[in-house]
Amino acid sequence: MDRQRRRAEPRTPRAHRGGETDDPLDAHRCAARRAVAPEGRALAFRCCTGPAPELAYPDVGARRVFRDLPAEESVLREALASVPELARFAAAFVPYDRDDALAALARGGATEADMQWELAPGPFAWSPSTGEEVWVMAGSSGESALIAALYPMPDGSFRHAASFVLAGETAPIALLRTRGSRGELLWSACWGCAGESGAIRFDESARIVIAQ
Repeated sequence: MDRQRRRAEPRTPRAHRGGETDDPLDAHRCAARRAVAPEGRALAFRCCTGPAPELAYPDVGARRVFRDLPAEESVLREALASVPELARFAAAFVPYDRDDALAALARGGATEADMQWELAPGPFAWSPSTGEEVWVMAGSSGESALIAALYPMPDGSFRHAASFVLAGETAPIALLRTRGSRGELLWSACWGCAGESGAIRFDESARIVIAQ
């Protein structure tokens, strides 16, 4: 009987929230927690109190998964120029369009009819999760090609989300998207060619990652 009881007892640590009467004030916060071993210790429910929070999350509403963006070079160059990581590409940036995307597929002997995902006609806004919006664009700048993912900010500026630079190459790039996989896009400079395709993902840590 004792052996069966020991097996039934939880052995893994449990999250302990709140604090003892004489603990520091920060231990009494609802967000405070620490791991404790449950054996031989009584754990009870505790109540948290205090003033209501002064800040609230803004209501961002429901966003479409994809929204095509104006392809004016001046708008896109200004966006790149506001991001220190990509500012050097801004002045000469030329976005790839539908014809460029088709050319990227053709380099690997593929056509739009071969694609199960939608071919993006140019730069677009992507909402990989509720409340998130990212501008995604591909284009050339000087002697290089790049893929850029930028977070638009309320003040009109942008923050770097992710980027991928093909230095010394100006091959066209196709971006593909599907509503069946909200958190992932595909890119290719030569469809089916080794090392010339990849994905743009919204990963588990809520970061944008461009993989080859």
